[in-house]
Amino acid sequence: SYFMQLDKSKSASYVALPPGHYETVRLGCGIAKTWDVGDIFKGGMQVQAGSVSYAGKLSFVFQKNALQVVERSSRKMHATGYRDALAVAPSGQRLVSAFNLVPLTDEMASEGANASGFDVNAKGLPSGPQLNSLLGQLRQCEPKSKDPLQFGRLDYTAQYKAGRFSDFSSKKDANAFSDGFRSCVQDTLTAFRPPAGDVEIRVVY
Repeated sequence: SYFMQLDKSKSASYVALPPGHYETVRLGCGIAKTWDVGDIFKGGMQVQAGSVSYAGKLSFVFQKNALQVVERSSRKMHATGYRDALAVAPSGQRLVSAFNLVPLTDEMASEGANASGFDVNAKGLPSGPQLNSLLGQLRQCEPKSKDPLQFGRLDYTAQYKAGRFSDFSSKKDANAFSDGFRSCVQDTLTAFRPPAGDVEIRVVY
């Protein structure tokens, strides 16, 4: 077992650990008060040699000395926490996602700071049931992202010819999302069948 001390006067905490797989167990205040937090990161966290694993920003909500809930933050707050984590990390070591070890960058933090949910824009396809259906299918990809850390921004533009997917004219992955999530978004776009004609659809998440 390893312990990380959380200082309420600081916005980020760091502890050096040997490389490997780690699971959260409990949160304590002294010896007498402890709370089980084993379900914060159900898949555990990864530590890689030569890098700092960033688990994101969390809020612990108490009521009458009882832990009520552990809240995961928005992408904006994760981006803010990234800056705080850089400040306490050893000099020269990069930050990676604690869940899939994807390297985190300043670009990802900037891109994702104001991102929230899916934004879909279409050229050649009016707003209506079909576009709403596509948005609904894309939203079903969110539970497939097993990363508790929502970090960065995804930006894909898909082209359709004669009612069928043709190609991605651009794909920007300034994020640390899971491969499963990105694949789900891509598969949803390639399977989409707009009316016959030339259509361009841009998806931002």
